[in-house]
Amino acid sequence: MGRNKRSNNKQNSGKRSQTGNWKEIEKENIKWETYYKQQPIFKDDQEFETFKKFCKEGLPLTFRFTNGNNITTDNSRQKEILNLFKKDILPHLHNVEYEDEVIAAPVVIPWYETEEIHDILWQYNISKTIIRKKEQFKKFQQFLVMENVLGNIARQELVSMIPPLLLKVKPSDKVLDMCAAPGSKTMQLLEFLHASDDASGFVMANDADFKRSHMLTHQLKKINSPNLIIVNHDAQFFPKLFSGGDNRNFMSFDKILCDVPCSGDGTMRKNVNVWKEWTIQGGNGLHQIQLNILKRGLKLLTTNTYTEDNQLIGNEARLVYSTCSLNPIENEAVVAAAIREFNSDPYNIKRGLKVRLLDSSKDLNGLKRVDGINWWKVFNRDAEEIAEYDENNEKCAKLSKSMWPPTKEEIEEFKLNRCIRVYPQLQNTGGFFITAFEKYKVGVENPTKKVKIDEKTEENEEEATVKEADAVSTAATEPVKKSRMPRDFNEEPFIFLPSDHEVTSKIIDYYKLNANFPQDTLLVRNASGEPVKSIYYTSPIVKDVIQTNESRLKLVFSGVKMFIQQSAMKTVPDQNVADINSRFNWRIQNEALPHALKYMDLDTNKLIFKTSNSEFIKLCMHHNFCKYEELYKLEPSFKEYMQKVTSGGCAFIYFDRKGTSEDVKENLMFPVWLGKNCLNFMINKELQQELLYKLFHLSMEEIKALQEKESAKAKAKSTPTDAKPVESTEEKEETV
Repeated sequence: MGRNKRSNNKQNSGKRSQTGNWKEIEKENIKWETYYKQQPIFKDDQEFETFKKFCKEGLPLTFRFTNGNNITTDNSRQKEILNLFKKDILPHLHNVEYEDEVIAAPVVIPWYETEEIHDILWQYNISKTIIRKKEQFKKFQQFLVMENVLGNIARQELVSMIPPLLLKVKPSDKVLDMCAAPGSKTMQLLEFLHASDDASGFVMANDADFKRSHMLTHQLKKINSPNLIIVNHDAQFFPKLFSGGDNRNFMSFDKILCDVPCSGDGTMRKNVNVWKEWTIQGGNGLHQIQLNILKRGLKLLTTNTYTEDNQLIGNEARLVYSTCSLNPIENEAVVAAAIREFNSDPYNIKRGLKVRLLDSSKDLNGLKRVDGINWWKVFNRDAEEIAEYDENNEKCAKLSKSMWPPTKEEIEEFKLNRCIRVYPQLQNTGGFFITAFEKYKVGVENPTKKVKIDEKTEENEEEATVKEADAVSTAATEPVKKSRMPRDFNEEPFIFLPSDHEVTSKIIDYYKLNANFPQDTLLVRNASGEPVKSIYYTSPIVKDVIQTNESRLKLVFSGVKMFIQQSAMKTVPDQNVADINSRFNWRIQNEALPHALKYMDLDTNKLIFKTSNSEFIKLCMHHNFCKYEELYKLEPSFKEYMQKVTSGGCAFIYFDRKGTSEDVKENLMFPVWLGKNCLNFMINKELQQELLYKLFHLSMEEIKALQEKESAKAKAKSTPTDAKPVESTEEKEETV
C-alpha cells in the first residue's frame, strides 16, 4: 500500500505550469540513488543502473480474468470471457507497431492459476496511457473497460497480486484486511473465499481513512459478496472482537493481510511523483506505524497448534505483511522487530506462544524473486549513517532502536531470508516486499482456565488503549464526514429483520425460495428498522459478527442489496411499511440473483420462463419496452407463461445458451418487470452493453447508438406507467 496522504497518486506524468503546458517530472532523485546504493541490496553499480532504468519506464498492463459477481463454483463466465478475449481481441494484438517498434503480444503469467484455468493472468508490455490514446488499441481498451466495470476483469499491478496469493485463503476462513483501500487485494481475498459454493467464512475490510473506507464499498460491490464487512478503524488499535453473542468468546482471524502504508518507492513506475517526493525520513517516519499494525495483526491472529512431532492440528492460520517499498527500514526491520518483541513478551512466553516466518520458496512457481536481507544501514533525516542506536545521541532523534539489523543470534532465529523481495528488473514489474508469518504453540490446547489478576489487568489495559484510540479516531474523522461522500454513502444503522417478518415472509413465498434460505440474515439500513426501500442479504457468520460487536465496530458497509421496492407502490398511505396486499412490489436486484438462485428450483418455479431462442433475448435486449405481442410471435410458449403469472410484478427470463465443454457459454437469468402491455429487462446499461457485445457481436459504437435511441424513446413516452411503475433515480440505473 502506497503512502496516500503525502503523495499524489494520480496517474499523471507531470505538473501543469502557469503557461498551461505540461512540465515533465524529472525522474531523478540523488537522495534516493545514494541511499539505495549504500544498502546491501544490489551487488554492484551495474545492477543498480539496470534497476534504475526499469524504474524510469512505464509499467506494462496487467489484467486478470475473474468470475465477476457470479460467486459460485460455476466458472463458465470466467471461461467464456477468457475465450472471447483469445478469439476476438488477442489476434489483433500480434505484431502491432507503435512508433516504429513491434509490440509483443500479451503473455500469460504462469504463477497465478486455478485448478481449472491456467491462463487467467496476462501481461502486455505497453503502458495503459498509450492504450487509451492510440486507435490501434481501441477495441482492446473498450473490452477491458467494459469487463472491468462489471468485475469480470481486474486491472491490477502484477506484484500487488502476490500478498493475497500467499495468504492461501479458504472458504471457511475468517479474514481481516487491515489496510484495505483501494480494495484490489480485498477483491482477490473474496474470490478465494468464494472458491466454494458454501463459503462459511468472511472477509473484513478495514481502512483508517473515513472516506477511503467508504470508497471501498464501490470497488467491492463488483463481487457482491454477502460474506463481506467493511469497517473504519485505525489498524494500529483494531478492536478485539467476539463471536456467538458472547463477549467472553474472543474471535481471532485465520488469515490477516497487513499491506501497510509505506513510502511507496516500489511504485515509481506508475506514481512518478515519488521521484521528487522521496526522502529518507519518509520511510523512517512510517517504521513505527508499520510495526504497530503488524504487532496488532499478530495479536489478532489465530494460533497454530502443533504436536510434539511437529504435526499441525487443524487448519493453518497465517498473516502476510507487505509493502510497495524496497526500503529495509520499512520491511526487514519491521519484521525483525515484530518477532523480537512478540517472542520476548512475558504474556506470550507464559502461554507458550511464538511467531516465525513461513517458508514461501516453493509457492508461486515461476515468480522471480530475491531473498530478504539480514543487515542494512540506518540513516537519519540528514543522510548520516548511524552505526548503532544511542538514545542520548541527538543524531538519533526521530529514530527508534527497532530500525537496526538483528544480532548474529537473531539472524539464525528470525530467518529473514524467507522474506520475498521483488525488483522491477526481474520480471518487468513494480517493486514489492512480502513475507508470511504464523503464530504457533506446541502441544494440545489447554482447557479453559480462570484468568489471573495480572492477565486480566493486561487485557483491560489493552482494551482501554483500543477504546481511547477509537475515540481519537472518531473525533479525527468527524470533519471528514462533512466532505463529499460517495453517491451510495449511508450512515444509517444495520438492523436485521425478524425471521417471521410479514414482508420477508411474503417475499419468500412469492419467489418460492426454499426452506434453506436464511431468512433471519436479511437486514435494512434505516432508523425505523422496517423494510421501506431496500433489503440486504448477508451470510449467517456476518450477522453474528455484526450483532455481537455492534458497539465495537464502526461499520461502513455489509450485505448484498437483494430486494428493492418499486416506487409507485412503495408504501401504505399514512404508514411507513410496504403494502403487501397490492400487486407484488419487491423485485430482486440483478446482482443478487446468483445468491437467490441457490434457493430456487429452476424446473418448478412458475416465475421463470426458460428459452434458448436468441432472437427472443435479442428483442428484449434491444428495446427498453418490449410489447408482449411481438414476443409472442418469436416464442409462442411465452404467451402460455404470461397466462400463469400476474402482470405488475417481477419475474425471470432464463436463457439456456446450449454451451459445450469446447464452446463454454454461461447460461443467463434476468429479472424482468411485467407491465400491463410491456416487458422490461431490469439490468443496468453497463451489463446491457457487455451482453450486446458478447451475445450479438455489436460494436461499442452500435451499442451506444442503440442505447441513446431507446433512451430518447423512453423520454418521449407519454404514459411510462404502462410498462412499469415510476422509479427513483437509483432504480432507473438498474434497468434498460
